[in-house]
Amino acid sequence: VFLANPSYSRTEILRAIADELGPPAAGSPAASAPRNLPAQLIELYASGRRVVVMIDEAQAMPEDTLEQVRLLSNLESSRHKLLQIVLFGQPELDAALDKPSMRQLKDRITHNFRTRPLNAHETGSYIAFRMRAAGYKGRDVFTPAAISAIARAASGLTRRINVLCDKSLLAA
Repeated sequence: VFLANPSYSRTEILRAIADELGPPAAGSPAASAPRNLPAQLIELYASGRRVVVMIDEAQAMPEDTLEQVRLLSNLESSRHKLLQIVLFGQPELDAALDKPSMRQLKDRITHNFRTRPLNAHETGSYIAFRMRAAGYKGRDVFTPAAISAIARAASGLTRRINVLCDKSLLAA
């Protein structure tokens, strides 16, 4: 399950997850999808499927919704968790998780990764990759001097690199 909308309420996030997992067991009304979510997860687990919920831009989630995510992390069988939760976010997510009210959620985090800013060489490779991913097949568009300038101006941050390259291409 991939959720790109971080502004879900407690109930909306449950409904979004249930909707992404597909229809609940026969006879279950759609309005009670949040209540049926544990049953959906048990059914999927019993059939050998594992559920991973990936939430993008998690730093923008309301605190109540983050608490609901914590409660979801409690769902488990006798031996395994019924779902894995992956939060993607900006550094502000760390600040949100550092609040005393988020201690229980933070305690459940088993892996935490941060990407470091890219250096000039990595920035060039990243730009070339993004250009190929967009379908470009020609020679390098940005000169080594332009890549160095982009890397410096973006402080090696991929979002900034994307914006600077986009604006440069538009200006050109």
